[in-house]
Amino acid sequence: MVVVLEDKHYPQHHITVASTHLIGDPNQIVTRLEEQQTLLTTIHRSMNESRAVQKSCIICGDFNSNEVSSNYEFMTHQQLPNSFVDAETGKQVNNHVPFQHPVRGLRSAMTTSFSREPPCTFITDTLYKTVDFIFYTGSLNVTAGYWYDAWNLNTRQPGLPNEAEPSDHIAIVAEFN
Repeated sequence: MVVVLEDKHYPQHHITVASTHLIGDPNQIVTRLEEQQTLLTTIHRSMNESRAVQKSCIICGDFNSNEVSSNYEFMTHQQLPNSFVDAETGKQVNNHVPFQHPVRGLRSAMTTSFSREPPCTFITDTLYKTVDFIFYTGSLNVTAGYWYDAWNLNTRQPGLPNEAEPSDHIAIVAEFN
């Protein structure tokens, strides 16, 4: 989902906000990158159609990969070669063309706030992993970031969701100005 918001205090500042849930199969690295490429191209088009003086964007969601993955690198570096090893899975990836996207300057709200990503946003009975991220660009400033301390969940059941926590993901929050 992609929406464009107008800053009520400064109407010439438009903020494009997108939420995503990328494919979860770890063997589908190319498909996940293609999903990202489509999302980022759509966001770029939306930002270009705006007549605002200042343009920013926020992209958040379940990327189904961690901060060492090619998906994370693609978000923050705008491109990947057509042949590379995915650092998360150790798998060789070959694509007919390099991956590129047009949204410049994406950075993580959590690394801006804490100099790192949360330790965990997704828990099963055998897996603790960070797969949820908030990226932003433009003139936005992160004023605060929050995440729930997953290591101290007081539950009687392993994994999420469970009787104490109704979601299979742990929320992360960023405040911007």
